[in-house]
Amino acid sequence: MKLTEELKETILTYCNESDVKGMDISEVTEEVLDFLLDDGHVDLSDDEDGDMYESLNNEVWDFIEENVEL
Repeated sequence: MKLTEELKETILTYCNESDVKGMDISEVTEEVLDFLLDDGHVDLSDDEDGDMYESLNNEVWDFIEENVEL
């Protein structure tokens, strides 16, 4: 699952508004994924085998690693 520009901006906004400095990347990724799913930014209701979630997790991790100062 590729991140759209809108999702990228949402992630950056979330990380800027949250206190992620000093957090481990796995913690930040988990918080961001929870936020994206709980607030309806991403719909994984058709993800019966977990592949979409795994793909999203990898994309979010990579994006945070490259674009967010921890």
